[in-house]
Amino acid sequence: MSQDQVDSVAQQSAGLIALAVGLAYKWEKKDLVDRMQIWIQDFTKSMSDEERTEFNGILRNAGLVE
Repeated sequence: MSQDQVDSVAQQSAGLIALAVGLAYKWEKKDLVDRMQIWIQDFTKSMSDEERTEFNGILRNAGLVE
């Protein structure tokens, strides 16, 4: 798999996570939001600083974080 393909999959995954978090907020599922936030924190621990910055930018662009 090329680096471009890896980047594309990572970006799509981040977009899906952002969508799931957004829907949980919309549906006011506080317990689900809390679990997703913990999962995102655990997920991003394994990322490089550059990857984490890009991932957070995707969440920010989706309006899910400030």
